[in-house]
Amino acid sequence: MVGVYLPGPSPWRSESLWKGLMRCVGSTAICGPACWRGVPTNLVVGMGVRAVMGGGIAKQAAVRYPVLPGLYGAHLKGNLRRHLYWWRLGGIICLPTKVHWREDSDLELLEDGLRQLRTACLVRTLGDIRLPRIGAGLGRLPWAVVEQSVVRTLGDLPNVVLVQPASERARSRLRNEQPRAIPVVKAMRP
Repeated sequence: MVGVYLPGPSPWRSESLWKGLMRCVGSTAICGPACWRGVPTNLVVGMGVRAVMGGGIAKQAAVRYPVLPGLYGAHLKGNLRRHLYWWRLGGIICLPTKVHWREDSDLELLEDGLRQLRTACLVRTLGDIRLPRIGAGLGRLPWAVVEQSVVRTLGDLPNVVLVQPASERARSRLRNEQPRAIPVVKAMRP
């Protein structure tokens, strides 16, 4: 593996893209200088050349990196076959899971992207690649099917790490947490 992994937050890339949404399985959430984050996207290009990144992790990435939709949109307009997009500056891999943002994710498109990702991993020397539950959230694919496909395609690569969403209970606790009253103990006079 390439890169130096330091304890604590990465000075190279902000972890705020994942903060509160995801945690890593079997690894720490540290993303060093040679780390890539997978962002599930669609193939729609809106006005101009900006890709439509309007929900979930794709929206978080577009808000965090405002230049990303334009770069990915230009890539989609120029490439009809290769939809996987690597943005080196932000450490982002745009991995399409659906043709249109209104539709459910397409397993064939997702598997095609995973095969492209596998080829890139075998050809290039890459650091860790963190993949969320691609296609299983807003894409509405069953996670068991997607996970099986990811493991079948990328399972033998040591640098691919699946991340899972924080448990629903933990997320609801964060949303609904009320400030707790601290009991005040009055000193009793003798």
